This record gives sequence, structure tokens and C-alpha cells, in this order.
Amino acid sequence: MPNLLKGLIFDSHGRLMTPKHGTKKTGIRFRYYVCSAAAREDPHAPPAFGNLPAHDAEQVVINALRGLLMDGERLCGLAGEARQDVFVDHGRHRLTALDAAPPGEVARLIRSLVARVEVHDDHVKTYLNRPAFITYLCTSKTTLPHEELSLKDAIELKTKVCLRRFKRQMRLTVTDHTIDQHPLGPNPSILKALARAYVWNKGLRDGTIPSIRELCRQENFNERYVMRILKLAYLSPKQTEKLLAGKHGDKVLGEIISEAGLVW
Repeated sequence: MPNLLKGLIFDSHGRLMTPKHGTKKTGIRFRYYVCSAAAREDPHAPPAFGNLPAHDAEQVVINALRGLLMDGERLCGLAGEARQDVFVDHGRHRLTALDAAPPGEVARLIRSLVARVEVHDDHVKTYLNRPAFITYLCTSKTTLPHEELSLKDAIELKTKVCLRRFKRQMRLTVTDHTIDQHPLGPNPSILKALARAYVWNKGLRDGTIPSIRELCRQENFNERYVMRILKLAYLSPKQTEKLLAGKHGDKVLGEIISEAGLVW
């Protein structure tokens, strides 16, 4: 679901963060949100965030919505004069549907409900369009008009996070463990690395790839990278299943490879 938060995500100083993408030397494509070049280079402006990983930010927003659907007490507060038990029951049904929904449907829902996302140093605030959310909760409609509204009238969801760097990559990690972290889906870079590992390992085993040196020459990768990726071919079936389902938490590829156990 590319650029899910385009036009919706801002830094703590109210500056719009725009979607960008890049490609690593390995051919893996990655997406991120970043403040404008003017904001980053202006010596009089407050410091701007670096590259905010898009996958992490989008997962924070989706899980914030999931947390609200599971929060019976808060749903009762939104019910007003309506039957509170009905709102709680609707929340359970919408949560089940959200977890089973394909990425395209999740993207449409988020674009319909989210009015604004603010990224701070230690938390992310997600503001939901209150009328749109209540309509969705009661009717399950996801193709709702995105109405302009004051943030005072929005539903504010706060998620505690921390920005950390793993090697050269910035990560947005949730520190609020009271929120159920549901995977947004498999990370495309991890899927690509898994596919490479199994194809390369099969070729080396059946002789269609004569040697690792020849593999490096064919793929134009250095031997260190190839050897690291090949470790993924020896993950246990259970570990591989988790990666394919996106159940790798906030770990990046390097962390998964470093922790890969070769003994089942």
C-alpha cells in the first residue's frame, strides 16, 4: 500500500512530510517520509527528522485504529446516547474485518478515517475524523468523504514510540506495549531477500550455479552480501512462515539475518 499517509503526515513543528523512495545497491526498494529540502536546510528552522521509514509509520497508524476498536471503554464514550454495548460489539466486528482485509481495502479505510498524523520525538498522534469513524463503526462503510474538521473535534490516538538507528537505517519502534501490534504485512525487502536465498541455494545445490564466486559475478553482488542472504535459506519452516506473514515485529533485514539460527 504505497504512500498510505501522503498529505496526512506532519512533523512536530507542523511541517508536511512527503513520501520518497530509494533503491539500495542490492536492488531492494525502500520508502520513507521526509520534510522538504527547504525545511531541512534552513538554519533558522527547528531540526527536521531524517528519513522516517514509511512501513513503520503506516503500521503505527493502523495499529492505533486497531487499538481503538479494541478499547471498549473509549468506544462507550463515543456512543453518547446510543447503546454502548452495540458500539462495543460493532468494534469487535470491525476489528475482525480489518485484520482480514486486503491491503487495498485497508488503505481506502485509512484514507477515509485519518485526518492527520503528527510525528514527535517520543510519540505519534493519529487524529481520526470523528463523524467518519462513527459512521464506519455503525455501518462498516469505508468509502466515506474526507471532510475538513477541526482537530479539536477529532479522535486523538497517541502511540509512544522511539526513533532509533540500526546501522544506516532509521527505525520507528513502538514502546507502548499496551497496544497490540498487528503486522501490516510482509516487508517487501524481506520477501525479496527470502526469494533470492532459496533460488540461490537451490542453484548451488543442483549445480546450475557452479560456485558462490560465479553467483557473485552473475548477480553483481559482493561475496559478503551473498553469504548473508544465503543464511535465510536455512531458517526453520516456522521462522520462514512468520516472515512470510509479516510477523517480524520492527526488525529490519540485518537483524533477522544476525539472529538466524542454523539449527532447528
